[in-house]
Amino acid sequence: MKNRKAKKKLTALLMTVTMATTCMPAYSMAAEQADEDVLAQAQTRLDAANAAVQEAQSALDEANAAYSRMGLEFLNEKAGGGVTLEAMTQAAKDSAALKKYANSKVYDEAVNSAVTIDNLNKAADFVTECNNLRAKHDAGALKINYRLMCFSAVSAAISASVVSSEGKYEHTTFMAMNDGAFDSVLGYGLNGGENLAWGYADPFDGWYTKEKETYDKYVSSGNYPGLDTMDGYEISQKYTKEYYEIGHYLNIVDTDYNITGFARTTANVKCDQQCFGYNYSGIYGESVAPAQFKRELADYSKEAKAAVEDAKTTLDSAKKEQKTAKAEVTALKKAQEESENAAKATDIKTAKVTGIKDKVYTGSALKQSIKVTIDGKALSASDYSVTYKNNKNVGKATVTIKGKGNYAGSLSKTFVINPKGTTIAKATGAKKAFTVKWKKQAAQTTGYQIRYSLKSSMASPKSVNVTKTSTLSKSVKKLKKNKKYFVQIRTYKTVSGKKYYSAWSKTKAIKTK
Repeated sequence: MKNRKAKKKLTALLMTVTMATTCMPAYSMAAEQADEDVLAQAQTRLDAANAAVQEAQSALDEANAAYSRMGLEFLNEKAGGGVTLEAMTQAAKDSAALKKYANSKVYDEAVNSAVTIDNLNKAADFVTECNNLRAKHDAGALKINYRLMCFSAVSAAISASVVSSEGKYEHTTFMAMNDGAFDSVLGYGLNGGENLAWGYADPFDGWYTKEKETYDKYVSSGNYPGLDTMDGYEISQKYTKEYYEIGHYLNIVDTDYNITGFARTTANVKCDQQCFGYNYSGIYGESVAPAQFKRELADYSKEAKAAVEDAKTTLDSAKKEQKTAKAEVTALKKAQEESENAAKATDIKTAKVTGIKDKVYTGSALKQSIKVTIDGKALSASDYSVTYKNNKNVGKATVTIKGKGNYAGSLSKTFVINPKGTTIAKATGAKKAFTVKWKKQAAQTTGYQIRYSLKSSMASPKSVNVTKTSTLSKSVKKLKKNKKYFVQIRTYKTVSGKKYYSAWSKTKAIKTK
């Protein structure tokens, strides 16, 4: 309804502007005040729309912020027992080996990125992928442990910080656990394993696929007796060098592990971390299958997600209203400006136009090199526009000059487009007669006209018409004998009952017999 009213008001204003341009006295002070009132009302609507957009954007920002906290709050609540991400971060800051990394901006941004809803869902998908790979080796499915998820986020963020500040790709956080850095938070150390990867789209391409190829190569070589029957710890003790090339793969297929944590950081440095552990006596609290983890996360965050969608809808609606109001104000200002300019403009009908000449048909649109002056002042091309009508074919063409800027109104001039002429090819005298032959000219031509005279000046000529363009010769009889005649030919085109002629050809002299 608001848009319809705005359009009616805009139409009314434009009608007033048109009246002011074509009939200056009708544009009264009352009409001018009415225009100002309409514009003021439109500006008020735009101001309100701008305020509504700002308010809606603020609401969306708040909703997004609340939604972004859902992952963190979910992990903290599910981990329980005081095992929160903040508590683990503090443990890292209290660790002599980790504190300089945990106190960096890179760490803060990385750890926050690890616990977004999107990255937590991605983490659960990676655990599912890991379980599918374990199934190929008769290893049981790993469950996601909420406390280990918190630890994974901290470890991945520390690893990102180490790479960012020192360019080192090391298990910095996991090594610190040997000194009990997280015992006070977890209650126990993590007697398990850790896989790290930097920059992979899918870390299992390196952890599993590439390292399995290396493992299989070692086994098939026969140079490592018992390798295929050893567990990861045994291999690390006997074949230490080779273990560093296949350790990630061994963690994935280890049949003793039953819980895991996974984190992916996507701020500053992309890092994936997966830790493996044992939870036989429930010492690490609740653990769930990846699918259940995702369901619980979705349920926990659904209200916040719905609030974001509602805020987006409100913002979109506010922006549409803002766009409509802005367009209305712009149109009204433009109309008002045009009206004011028209009231001040000089009528171009008073101008003198020179340079317009008749043309000869060419098959293309024909234009003029005109000059427009008012009171002796030459106008520039920016002061007016030029348009043409019927300026291609033979007949009368129109050129219209329309004022711009400080010049209003328009004026029209006409010019003629004549047909293209022809030439005499041959002239032959005969007894009291002569015959003329000429070149064909059919484009935009109705026929030909021949004139002849006893005087080279073509005074007192006689003429004859040829009405078919396909006729290319004509005999003229009943002339005086032994006399020299002078002959010319031209074409003509009939348009709306009026004949338009080409220029006469060169004169040809013929003597009768």
